[in-house]
Parts: sequence; structure tokens; C-alpha cells
Amino acid sequence: MSGARGGSGARALLCCGLLFAASAAGAENAGSPFLAVNNSFCLAFDRSSLRYIEPGDLNGGNYFDHEDGYTTGVRASVSLMGHLDVDNVYFRLDYLGSEGKVAYTGYYLGGPPWTPANLTSRATTQEINVRLGKGFPLGKRWMLTPFAAGGRRYWMRELGVGTPGDYVESYSFYYYSLGAMAQFSPFGGLTLTADGALGKTDAAWINVSDPYPMLRHEGLGSRLIQRYSAEADYRVHGRVHVFAGADYEYFTFGQTAVSPTGYFEPFSKTRVFNYNAGVRISFDDWHPF
Repeated sequence: MSGARGGSGARALLCCGLLFAASAAGAENAGSPFLAVNNSFCLAFDRSSLRYIEPGDLNGGNYFDHEDGYTTGVRASVSLMGHLDVDNVYFRLDYLGSEGKVAYTGYYLGGPPWTPANLTSRATTQEINVRLGKGFPLGKRWMLTPFAAGGRRYWMRELGVGTPGDYVESYSFYYYSLGAMAQFSPFGGLTLTADGALGKTDAAWINVSDPYPMLRHEGLGSRLIQRYSAEADYRVHGRVHVFAGADYEYFTFGQTAVSPTGYFEPFSKTRVFNYNAGVRISFDDWHPF
């Protein structure tokens, strides 16, 4: 009986010691600039620069068509680090919605002969991105976080806005990638973040609306996708941070099969620069999970 009491006392002391160590670790983590940034909710204004081109040789030119312009929208994200019972496990969910009118340069359908067209398109995009990784502190000022990512992108092109021949082309794909995020805190309150990822698109397709029912859910192949970003975050007061950043995305679509009507979607390249600024609310010392 006395031995049992002694074992219980030892276990109680051990539990107290573990709780003390966990509390000390929690206090240390609460002061970490990386955990403050990586455990947060963000809302930002986004400005996107779109460059889309279908390279080709038509009427002596070097493209079938291309679009250039800016869209505006909103970005929202939530991220967690260290809340899933694994040290510095990292999770992020990100949404971006954007819309705007861009310049279209190409040719009217129905050729040959191909008549040049300089029109306005409405571009509407929606993206959702998910990351899962693990952070590795490199001293007090650096953290490196390898991650796996995936998501979906939807883009609707309304070509010839305001003309009788107005019609819609919509593109969609899923993607998966591997990447890494590096974070540096030169002094209290400021955190700099840069990341990059390479992957592949999957289940990419195009759909063309009436009155041109020539392409219905045609496949665009699986292609390389690249994503890079940089951000500066500054803690203003308490849980409130402000941040500004930019990211770059590049991907391509393959050519579709030729439809029975003789139409096809050619190979294309898309480059998107996003610029954003917003507010971040940190909850690094609050454990929702």
C-alpha cells in the first residue's frame, strides 16, 4: 500500500513537471513572432495584373490572342501552427476572389480571313488554396517550413463585353505542389516571409457558352504550375497586425482536341501578379483545437 502511494506521488510530481514545462513552452511560443503570424486570420485588398497569351502564327503575327489588364478583389485566409498536437505543424486555408475588365487583342471568329479585334473582356477569378507543413526554427530569428499544397482555380472570360457577339469561356483546374516558406524577424514586431512552390495542374478544362457551342468541357492537359510570394508583416498593437505582400503565379494550358465543328483551344500561357495589403488578427496564445 505504501508503495502504491509512493508511485502515485511520483506520477503526480511527474505530471506537475510536465504541465510546468508545457506552460513554459506555451509562454515562450506566445512571444514568437512566427507563431503570431502563422496563427491568424487575415483579410486583404487585392490588385491583380493578368497577362494571358495564346502563342501562334496567325496573319503573320506571333499570337492567336492575348489579354492584359488589372482586376481587383479580396483575399481571406486563416492559418494555424502548433495547434494540432504536433510541434509547429502548419496549416493554411486561403481564398481569393477578383474581377475586372481587361484589354483583349485578337481576331474575330469565323475566319479565314481573320479580322483583327481589339475588345474588352471581363475577367472573374476565384481561387482556394490549402497548405500543410511543419516549421523548423533556425535560431530565434529564422523559421523554415516545408509544405505540401493543393487547390482549385476558376477563371471566367467574358469576351467582347458590350458587343452583339459577347460570349463566355471558362477555365478550371486543380493543382498540387511542394514548396517551402522562409520567415525572418529582424526585430520585434516585424516578420518577413518568402515562399515558393512547384507543382502540376490536374483536371484542367475549358467550357465555351452559347452562341458558340463548339467546346464543351474539353480537357487542357496537366502542366507545370509555379507560385512565389513575399510579405512584410508588422504588429501594430496586441493581436493586430498590418501587412503587405506580392505573389506571382505562372501556368500553362495544353491544346484541346479538335471539335467536330473544327474549333479547338490552342496552347496558352498565363502570368498573374497579385499585390495585396490588409489586416491580420493573431491568436497565437489561443488554442481552438
